[in-house]
Amino acid sequence: MGRTDTKQIQPEIGPIPESWEVVEFEQFAVLQRGKDLTRTNFRPGPIPVAGSNGIIGFHDKAIVSGPGVTVGRSGSVGKVTFYPDDFWAHNTALYVKDFKGNHQRFTAYQLDLQKLSRFKTGPRSQLLIEILSEKCQ
Repeated sequence: MGRTDTKQIQPEIGPIPESWEVVEFEQFAVLQRGKDLTRTNFRPGPIPVAGSNGIIGFHDKAIVSGPGVTVGRSGSVGKVTFYPDDFWAHNTALYVKDFKGNHQRFTAYQLDLQKLSRFKTGPRSQLLIEILSEKCQ
């Protein structure tokens, strides 16, 4: 609930600090699907390739400037990972393209709090992809 001396309000989502604002997801962050990169196309380099479950290898080129955040799109659906430096976002993950002024770590924390991994099995996996894809550019 935050600090005990911070005044709280009670919107429909539950108690939050009075200084916070409840917004629709697209006002919080913009997600983008990563780009495919087959293992045969990996080139030696220091850049992490961010898959749905974290780093799946390294490459010589980044497509996302760090710090950044990914959300697993297939495989480890809903897994949130924070990257402090530049990375390649693989097509098995969504990455935050626009933080809408929010701090990157705060965004990762808030996405993780949503427990998106609850959608990882059965038809709910496809539902998460559809829901998040609707919010993606």
